[in-house]
Amino acid sequence: MRGRNTSYWLKNKSSGVFEDVGNIIVIENTEGQLGVELALGDTTLVKQINGLDHVQDSYRINVAGDEAPEPIRRKLEDAVITSLALYREGLRPSAKNNQTRILRSYLKATSLYRRLLGIECDVLKSRISNIESGSLPFDANGQGDQIVQWISEYEETIRLKGPSNKEDNAIQRILKDQVLVKN
Repeated sequence: MRGRNTSYWLKNKSSGVFEDVGNIIVIENTEGQLGVELALGDTTLVKQINGLDHVQDSYRINVAGDEAPEPIRRKLEDAVITSLALYREGLRPSAKNNQTRILRSYLKATSLYRRLLGIECDVLKSRISNIESGSLPFDANGQGDQIVQWISEYEETIRLKGPSNKEDNAIQRILKDQVLVKN
């Protein structure tokens, strides 16, 4: 297999900066059969056309709260949106395959950022519920309840048994360092 591609760029209405919004990839196998993939980022297009600062500004969500510092707010919102989308596709967190491991990592990230921002699980659940229908390009249809349930169970397991892998150890180290910085 081999492929060739071309990228499409749009100028941001506000900043005047050109950014990649998608591409067309032509794929050819050894027998000369062709395939074509068209990839356009809908939120990237919206960002550029409307002069937004970030693709997440294409959504009207506020999971982190108004006082949250931007870098952590963006990371929490990305983790929540991605988790909702993956849950909606029928995935569930586990170590079964790459897809389920990726979802599990996004859920752990949601847990980490929630705790760094001091957001209680019931508040997170309420905020996710507020965005599940109408604020996203898909209907999350109650997936937020499952996400917060998994996070609660994960955090309780860590509290009782301690970290069980490198990812959990890294999360605990970040949280510990954050507590030391605050004190």
